[in-house]
Amino acid sequence: MFCPSCRDEYRKVFLTCADCGVALVEELPPEPEPEAIDYVTVFETGSQSLVAVVRSILDGAQVPYVAKNETLQNLFGMGPIGAGFNVAMGPVRFRVPREREREARELLTELPYAEDDDG
Repeated sequence: MFCPSCRDEYRKVFLTCADCGVALVEELPPEPEPEAIDYVTVFETGSQSLVAVVRSILDGAQVPYVAKNETLQNLFGMGPIGAGFNVAMGPVRFRVPREREREARELLTELPYAEDDDG
């Protein structure tokens, strides 16, 4: 037996979900396929200071984003030396859903796009 709401599994002696209070079913319908989200790059930087600023701005405006390459900066022990980023991985790229692109770009208009490093 399964709860159609929270999808928890129960033994056959139960008739309702203890958490949701809905009637249990014998078989769950298949979960719907997640909808693909089209992301676009709105900002890229090698500056770890700017990474923190961009995160703060997008978080404050509740704009969802992915910071591509951020966790790869220390891969192979190279770290963000010289260019401000791991040259094998490239700069950190902030990507947002296409429908939020304009808003994100407007929020980030005052930030410098071309910087060498944190200095």
